[in-house]
Amino acid sequence: MIPDLPPQQMMEEEIEPLVRFEGVGLRYGRNPEVLSDLNFSLPAGSFHYITGATGAGKSSLLRLIYMGVRPSRGSIRLFGQDVTRFSRKNLPLIRRRIGIVFQDFRLVDHLSVFDNAALPLRLEGRPRAELREHVLELLSWVGLGDVVDQFPPALSGGEQQRLAIARAVINRPALLIADEPTGNVDDRIAERLMRLFEELNRLGTTIILATHNDSLRASFPHPSLILKHGQLKYSGEGYVEDRSHMTMAWDQVEQTVLSAMELGRKAVNPEAIKPRDARHELHQIHHGEMESQFDWNEP
Repeated sequence: MIPDLPPQQMMEEEIEPLVRFEGVGLRYGRNPEVLSDLNFSLPAGSFHYITGATGAGKSSLLRLIYMGVRPSRGSIRLFGQDVTRFSRKNLPLIRRRIGIVFQDFRLVDHLSVFDNAALPLRLEGRPRAELREHVLELLSWVGLGDVVDQFPPALSGGEQQRLAIARAVINRPALLIADEPTGNVDDRIAERLMRLFEELNRLGTTIILATHNDSLRASFPHPSLILKHGQLKYSGEGYVEDRSHMTMAWDQVEQTVLSAMELGRKAVNPEAIKPRDARHELHQIHHGEMESQFDWNEP
């Protein structure tokens, strides 16, 4: 049995981890388990990588964490609640606290870049007069400032990936889960996105990032959960931190991200998207109504 993971920072009081797995296994259909005997916990405010060879089960582990699939056995606790006992109708209460960067992006093709990024804030009922400036600022930060009126099918794979990241972080979720979020971008953009993730983490968001990019982990050292043959190993050893190559001052990053994401501001064009449509689309994406992505059978 693997012991609970040590927290990144010592806390004055003992609190329940944000994520806890106890004896978790996962199989698809009648096939052998793809993940077995997972026992670990992640404290709130931590930053962990999930890594392993192709086919090791990284995406399956992420699906378990964001409740995209129910485990075959064991218990998963998120935000202090045993979600394995939840019915499908209860999942949105937890999922709306989670930002997800899917490997296949899950963008809404008939909405513009701007409206895709603004969807989480619209779902929360933010006034239209409080969205536009900050949505545009975040899109500019991820390198999409020149394509805000275009639609996802017209974007490159890297641009779609950056848009998916912007949508996932725009409302500063309590937990951010990202599946290979830098896989389709160049090194300069990957560095900038990692700075965004680290600033979110500094502001309190728990980050779980699946990657097979060792140089990325070396440049941005954090503990790793290592998957091998469906089982989990824990590495608390980081890499020697060397950020001399970074081109932007930290205070500039902080100011940009804080202003771009502090509860979101300024308005989506009222003609571009109807509120009811926005809610429906986002519920489809994040709350499990798309059966191809979420497979949560009733207990």
